[in-house]
Formats: sequence, C-alpha cells, structure tokens
Amino acid sequence: MNEKFKIKNKGLTRTAKQGGFTLIETLVAVLILTISLSAILTLITSSIFYARYAKNETIATYLAQEAIDHIRNDRDTMAFQGGDWLGFLDDYGYTQQARCFSLEGCYLDANQWGMSNKPKKCDANTGCDYFYYDESATGGTYYNYNKNKGVPSFFRRTIKMNTDSPANGIDELIVEVKIEWLNGGSPRSQTLTTSLLKWQQ
Repeated sequence: MNEKFKIKNKGLTRTAKQGGFTLIETLVAVLILTISLSAILTLITSSIFYARYAKNETIATYLAQEAIDHIRNDRDTMAFQGGDWLGFLDDYGYTQQARCFSLEGCYLDANQWGMSNKPKKCDANTGCDYFYYDESATGGTYYNYNKNKGVPSFFRRTIKMNTDSPANGIDELIVEVKIEWLNGGSPRSQTLTTSLLKWQQ
C-alpha cells in the first residue's frame, strides 16, 4: 500500500513539473514583455515630440508671415493715403538707421495699428522681447506683447530691414523676419525674407 502511494505521488510530481514554467522561462518572458513595452513607449514619446515639433514649425511660419503682411499693409496704406515712400521707411527707422534698420533689429505687435504702434528696437544684449500667449483671445490674436493678456511663450520675432541705394533713389526694401523658439530644450529658428517695392508714384 505504501509503495502504491509513493508511485502515485511520483506520477503527480512529474506531471506538475511538465506543465509549469521554470524560473529561466519566466525571466525570458518578462524580458520580452519589457522590451516590447519600452519600444511602444519610445514610439509614443517620439510621436508626441514630432507632433509638437510640427505644431511649432507651423506657428513660426504664421508669425513670420504675419509680420510681413503687416509691413506690406503699412506700405499700401501709406500709398493710398497719399503718403510717400520715404515716410513709410522712416516709420521703421530708415533715416536714423534705428529700430528695424539697426543691427539688433526690431519687433512690433502686428495686432495693433496706427502711429502708436511704431516698431521697437531690440535690446543689444537680450534680443527682442518674447511673445505672450493668450489662449482666450479671439480673431487670431493669440500671440502679443501685452503681459497682462497671456502667459510668456517661447517664441520671439526679430525684424530687420535694409535697402539698396541706387543713384536714382531707394526703390526696394528687403525685409527679413526671424522667428526663434525652443523645441523641447533645442533652440530652433526660421527666417522669412521678402522684397517690397516702391510701386506708388
């Protein structure tokens, strides 16, 4: 009777061993699972990074184009109201080689219009002011220079102007708009350059 019981016991033990996992098999399974999860997390992280990168590139393009459009509109308004080309250039500091015609460049709030919104010269040491971002704004005025309307953003815009001075007068204005921002911890920049002509007589 005892002998029978031992054989039965031995049979049960063998069956249990054949159906279970060894420690090495369990560790290998955990290792494969860990590698798979880390690959998925890496993919998700890089997807978020590239989505943010693409968003910032788009914002930078719009901010650069906004400044160009504002300056072009100033030129056209001056012409339609009977102003002169040199007066338009002087609004941006041409005669004194100041503001936008300085080495440091200038910045302006494209959401504001009129004589009170003359461009301001950038600081020689710190550069141009950073934008403030107002998420509650309407009509596309999310980025501005009013610290009471928004939180500091990591975008800033520098406008530089220069002219060729031919013998028959200044007929062309070169406008360069540079947008700088941080993408994560990496500094990024984008530059848009255009030429504005003295088309009015």
